[in-house]
Amino acid sequence: MLNIAKWLLVVIALYFLTKQGLLNWHVLFNFQHHLLLLFAAVVLMFITVFLSSYRWWQLLTAQKFFLKLKQIFKPTYIGLAYNYLIPGGVGGDFIRLIYMLAIVPNKRAALALSIFADRFIGLLGIFVTIAITSLIKLNSIQHSAELTVFFYFAFAIVALTLIGVAVSIMLPQRLGLSALIEKRFGHNQIAKMLLSLLDALYIYRQNEKVFFKAVAVSVLIQFMIAFTVYLIGLSFGFTGISIIDYCFATMITQIANLIPLTPGGIGVGEMAFAQVLSLFESGAVHPYANIFLGYRLLNMLISVPGIFLYLIRKRIHEDNNAVTPNV
Repeated sequence: MLNIAKWLLVVIALYFLTKQGLLNWHVLFNFQHHLLLLFAAVVLMFITVFLSSYRWWQLLTAQKFFLKLKQIFKPTYIGLAYNYLIPGGVGGDFIRLIYMLAIVPNKRAALALSIFADRFIGLLGIFVTIAITSLIKLNSIQHSAELTVFFYFAFAIVALTLIGVAVSIMLPQRLGLSALIEKRFGHNQIAKMLLSLLDALYIYRQNEKVFFKAVAVSVLIQFMIAFTVYLIGLSFGFTGISIIDYCFATMITQIANLIPLTPGGIGVGEMAFAQVLSLFESGAVHPYANIFLGYRLLNMLISVPGIFLYLIRKRIHEDNNAVTPNV
């Protein structure tokens, strides 16, 4: 029932955008005149998936998971595919965890931590990018109360993270928690998971360079996403909008997508994107929602092979585990 209500909200949001002139369905077909731009956007999307895989691979390597980058690319791509093609369904992070457990079993807690760290650093990259673009667009942002809130919020998140990292570095390398848990709870399953989690956290604390490198990759990913959205905007015929405006709007939209009002933020993200660009254009009403909707649809299209990859791998895994009946 809840999922039905969420999909109903998608319909309402898209209808509202259409009635307000922020979404024009005919504009979506303008891409056929600019196929080269769309091809470039698709290439950038796959590069973004590669960079996301590289970031996670760095975090896993820091945790002593000695895997090849191509082993990380597949679950990253499949996870993103599930997020785009099955919004509101099985989460991409869960799919990543299940996929990796087949490669490195008995490491559930450490893998879960790496996925959490990867997600957190990805989100931090969004806020760092907002902070950077805010400084460039400071004059425009100061004239909007709504955009000013995001400006201060982004800087607060970045500042708190830096303080947290600094405090973590200054703390003693070992806090004695592992020995306490082992002594009190022995070697039961929950204790093993907690010890694995603490060991992974200890490794991250020893490798702050990995953290900052991962954040840098995240910021690069965000700028590439913004440029991809910019190319899609050009393919739809939207000119005169600066890449910085696109960058700021795309970052805000990704945060709006996290609000669980609709599956995958469909409708909510498009509304946020259109509103931010309208604020930069002094309130002018244009079908800007088409741009992010086009980005979402293109991501869905390139995600299709990822679903097939997972289903094929799952079928092979099930066949290998099947018990052959005795004759």
